[in-house]
Amino acid sequence: MAEATNTKPALHGARLEKIPAAAARMAVSIPQIYREAKAGRLDIVKLGPRASALDSAQVDAWIAQRITEAQQRKQRTSSVQSIA
Repeated sequence: MAEATNTKPALHGARLEKIPAAAARMAVSIPQIYREAKAGRLDIVKLGPRASALDSAQVDAWIAQRITEAQQRKQRTSSVQSIA
């Protein structure tokens, strides 16, 4: 008998943040959280019929990615200006 493989990581010890709290920490609107999820950049965890949350580690990773992208843009801009 073949075993089913779980493609999602186990959430042992995961901390969940409700959507409004995560949105505030990420400095985006609540609808932007849902757009990010639709684009596949965030995974929403349903807690109940009217409650959803995000894994706080995923929120941390999302924030870190935005910081990295901003730093890369700044480096590209400054290198282009030094050439000109």
